[in-house]
Amino acid sequence: MDETQLSELDERKEHLTPKEVCERFPGVTLNTLAVWRHYRRGPDFIAVGRRIFYEREVFERWRESQTTHCNPDVTHLPRRRS
Repeated sequence: MDETQLSELDERKEHLTPKEVCERFPGVTLNTLAVWRHYRRGPDFIAVGRRIFYEREVFERWRESQTTHCNPDVTHLPRRRS
């Protein structure tokens, strides 16, 4: 199987494991995901017994919602008070 076929299989996969989520969101660890689940933060998840899954589409939407958009038209920043 070549890389294109593997990529297509990956895109069709409906659910991600916590490890796969960490691979898609660099800087987020398995421990961070566990803390987010505990406090009901982060992406929605499915718990089946002790196994955790994330719906791929839901995770991707959540990840995009974390983007902070910057205004490239700002030419100066307000001064900080000392």
